Amino acid sequence: MGIGPVELILVVSLVAAVILWWKIFQKAGWPAPLAILLIMPLVNLMVMIIFALSEWPIERELRRFRELEADRQASRAGERAG
Repeated sequence: MGIGPVELILVVSLVAAVILWWKIFQKAGWPAPLAILLIMPLVNLMVMIIFALSEWPIERELRRFRELEADRQASRAGERAG
Protein backbone atom coordinates (compact mmCIF):
# COMPACT_ATOMS: atom_id res chain seq x y z
CA MET A 1 0.00 0.00 0.00
CA GLY A 2 1.47 3.34 -1.02
CA ILE A 3 0.51 6.95 -1.21
CA GLY A 4 -2.35 7.47 -3.61
CA PRO A 5 -2.91 10.51 -5.79
CA VAL A 6 -5.41 12.04 -3.34
CA GLU A 7 -2.98 11.83 -0.44
CA LEU A 8 -0.19 13.23 -2.59
CA ILE A 9 -2.33 16.20 -3.65
CA LEU A 10 -3.30 16.78 -0.01
CA VAL A 11 0.32 16.79 1.19
CA VAL A 12 1.48 19.05 -1.66
CA SER A 13 -1.40 21.46 -0.99
CA LEU A 14 -0.62 21.52 2.71
CA VAL A 15 3.07 22.23 2.13
CA ALA A 16 2.22 24.94 -0.40
CA ALA A 17 -0.20 26.59 2.05
CA VAL A 18 2.40 26.60 4.83
CA ILE A 19 5.01 28.12 2.51
CA LEU A 20 2.61 30.84 1.34
CA TRP A 21 1.47 31.71 4.87
CA TRP A 22 5.12 31.69 6.01
CA LYS A 23 5.83 34.43 3.45
CA ILE A 24 2.70 36.38 4.43
CA PHE A 25 3.64 36.29 8.12
CA GLN A 26 7.19 37.40 7.29
CA LYS A 27 6.01 40.35 5.21
CA ALA A 28 3.53 41.38 7.89
CA GLY A 29 6.30 41.39 10.51
CA TRP A 30 4.98 38.40 12.46
CA PRO A 31 7.04 35.33 13.38
CA ALA A 32 6.98 33.18 10.26
CA PRO A 33 6.76 29.83 12.11
CA LEU A 34 3.17 30.76 13.01
CA ALA A 35 2.38 29.39 9.56
CA ILE A 36 2.95 25.88 10.90
CA LEU A 37 0.21 26.42 13.46
CA LEU A 38 -2.28 26.92 10.65
CA ILE A 39 -2.34 23.19 9.92
CA MET A 40 -3.83 22.45 13.38
CA PRO A 41 -7.61 22.61 13.69
CA LEU A 42 -8.95 25.29 16.06
CA VAL A 43 -5.44 26.66 16.60
CA ASN A 44 -5.55 27.94 13.03
CA LEU A 45 -8.79 29.77 13.78
CA MET A 46 -7.27 31.43 16.84
CA VAL A 47 -4.13 32.43 14.93
CA MET A 48 -6.19 33.93 12.10
CA ILE A 49 -8.40 35.88 14.55
CA ILE A 50 -5.34 37.29 16.32
CA PHE A 51 -3.68 38.00 12.98
CA ALA A 52 -6.72 39.83 11.65
CA LEU A 53 -7.71 41.85 14.71
CA SER A 54 -4.43 42.89 16.31
CA GLU A 55 -2.06 45.65 15.28
CA TRP A 56 0.59 44.16 13.03
CA PRO A 57 4.26 44.78 13.84
CA ILE A 58 4.68 46.46 10.46
CA GLU A 59 1.82 48.84 11.31
CA ARG A 60 3.48 49.70 14.64
CA GLU A 61 6.74 50.42 12.84
CA LEU A 62 4.98 52.60 10.26
CA ARG A 63 3.22 54.56 13.03
CA ARG A 64 6.58 55.14 14.76
CA PHE A 65 8.18 56.36 11.52
CA ARG A 66 5.28 58.73 10.89
CA GLU A 67 5.54 60.11 14.43
CA LEU A 68 9.29 60.64 13.98
CA GLU A 69 8.72 62.37 10.64
CA ALA A 70 6.05 64.63 12.16
CA ASP A 71 8.42 65.55 15.01
CA ARG A 72 11.20 66.25 12.52
CA GLN A 73 8.95 68.49 10.44
CA ALA A 74 7.74 70.30 13.55
CA SER A 75 11.30 70.98 14.68
CA ARG A 76 12.17 72.30 11.20
CA ALA A 77 9.16 74.61 11.28
CA GLY A 78 10.23 75.83 14.73
CA GLU A 79 13.74 76.57 13.48
CA ARG A 80 12.39 78.61 10.58
CA ALA A 81 10.02 80.58 12.79
CA GLY A 82 12.61 81.22 15.49
